[in-house]
Amino acid sequence: MYDPHTRESRGFGFVTMESGEEADAAITAMNAVEFMGKTLMVEKARRGRARTPTPGRYYGPPKRNERELPLIS
Repeated sequence: MYDPHTRESRGFGFVTMESGEEADAAITAMNAVEFMGKTLMVEKARRGRARTPTPGRYYGPPKRNERELPLIS
């Protein structure tokens, strides 16, 4: 996962498995394994289902690269 504003890694990611058995096997096989100098921590997501996207337009603060520039006349 990357921070949407800075584009820096947030240090975690998500993986979807076909079945619960595959997920349990992946957790058993990969938890506490050293990979590229870092120890992996693998666990099930706490949320039971995916979040649904917010309908409509987002009216929060603009992202840094999406701000409108003032017109100079």
